[in-house]
Amino acid sequence: MKILYSIQGTGNGHLSRAISIHPYLSKYAAVDYLISGSNFSLNAPFDFRYHLQGISFKYNSKGGIDYLSTLRNLDLKSFHKEIDRSPVEDYDLVINDFEPISAWACNRKNVPCIAMSHQASFLSSKTPIPANSMDIVAQMVLKKFAPAHDKIGFHFKSYDQFIYTPVIKDAIREANIRIGDHITVYLPSFGLFYLRNLLSSFTNYQFQVFHAEVEEDLKYKNIEFKGISQMSFNESLINCKAVIANAGFEIPSEAFYLGKPMILIPIQRQFEQICNATAASLLGAQVIFKLGDSFRNQLEHALQFLHPIKLNFPLHFHLFIEDALEKADRIRAKIRVKTI
Repeated sequence: MKILYSIQGTGNGHLSRAISIHPYLSKYAAVDYLISGSNFSLNAPFDFRYHLQGISFKYNSKGGIDYLSTLRNLDLKSFHKEIDRSPVEDYDLVINDFEPISAWACNRKNVPCIAMSHQASFLSSKTPIPANSMDIVAQMVLKKFAPAHDKIGFHFKSYDQFIYTPVIKDAIREANIRIGDHITVYLPSFGLFYLRNLLSSFTNYQFQVFHAEVEEDLKYKNIEFKGISQMSFNESLINCKAVIANAGFEIPSEAFYLGKPMILIPIQRQFEQICNATAASLLGAQVIFKLGDSFRNQLEHALQFLHPIKLNFPLHFHLFIEDALEKADRIRAKIRVKTI
């Protein structure tokens, strides 16, 4: 069997999951990798056979994805050309982590495509979302951005039959956990100087802040500023006493697995992050949903009530990979019936 694994290249979360799955999936089939977009910084242990332009997300002033601006700036001509040229017909199955080009190519060319992503978990009505959520555009994008014949989702809990608990990378799963003196901070939606002024006022705490604007590691009062490094961040997370982060999926999942107290601050008006924060809060994480004049007081209050939450996510690669292969067989059978 030949599999094409397609990855969304906006950020590192999608690629990080693919890197963790790679050694297990390669035992079942020959796998080629495709990535679209270029906003990622991880080094993969495999080569990308295909690197496409894909869709470039536009961001608002708060660091959240501006879906309307993204759609307005979409070059439909180039998008359709990449779909036509995408060689999905050379494969028995496309596993898709929120990557639009290969997903739409499979849709056109009747090639089995299975969504295997965190975003796929939002296709279930059982997955927690904020009460009275009205972000119709964001919900539509999550459902239609990368359409697939079937789905396997990842979330903090198995909210539905097709949803598995998070993929935890070996560096975290095999770590010797320690409770140190520092709090690990990853808030890329905040400016560096804002974080310096905010966190330096909490003189009773030590912080290690990871930020893309840091060119050289340095110390300022009670804060260590560090550039983005997967190894350095893993070490900080494993040995910290708490975590402060935006409400992506990978870092909260790892904090849950390590049993680290956490404060999540979802990027404003970013629907997926608000959903993640909602789900995490139901499991005991502290969340600051709204920024404003009271933000510092909210953070001070949260710091005083930190408590660990330990979730034992199982080692389950073989379960969801075999699930994907069984789904692919059923999809191929349906496609054959349609084309007869």
